Amino acid sequence: MSFPYNQNQDTISSRHFFTLSILAKPVAIVAPLIMLTLDRLAISRKLTESIASLSGMFFLSLIFAFISKSTQHENVLGAVAPLLTRPVIAGDAVSFYLHKLFLPLNLGIDYGRTPQTVLLGFISYLLCLVPVAIMAAISLLKKERDIWAASFAIFIIALLPVLGFVPFKFQDYSTVTDR
Repeated sequence: MSFPYNQNQDTISSRHFFTLSILAKPVAIVAPLIMLTLDRLAISRKLTESIASLSGMFFLSLIFAFISKSTQHENVLGAVAPLLTRPVIAGDAVSFYLHKLFLPLNLGIDYGRTPQTVLLGFISYLLCLVPVAIMAAISLLKKERDIWAASFAIFIIALLPVLGFVPFKFQDYSTVTDR
């Protein structure tokens, strides 16, 4: 049995599901960015079309990002990493998650990798280059570059809310965890 496809109805229901997902787990605010990445790199849809179809979801994401950030006051946070060091912390976290993706050993809730401990270790500065090296390697590909770029971009986008660009309370304990 086949069901008729109604694009308007599908768009409305996807927005409803997106709203429900944000209400359940605020980290879902990255879903429109993931959808935009798929539209552009995997489907090769025009940027204006993609943005127009996802504009409502982007608007909801901005609202919920503001609400989430405003509920976590700066005085609740411990030591906040300086703005210029946050890319190092984020790169270290991406390298950590890539390591755990391919070699999921010694898993735990708290790894004790606070921003201060990450910035004190020289290895963190080298690990933050791993995502850059992966992006450079993907750019050198001739075949299937877009699908590899989309895959790595989705990996990074999914982690954006917890990479430490915007400080959050759990960073007092660790910049990474098993999510």
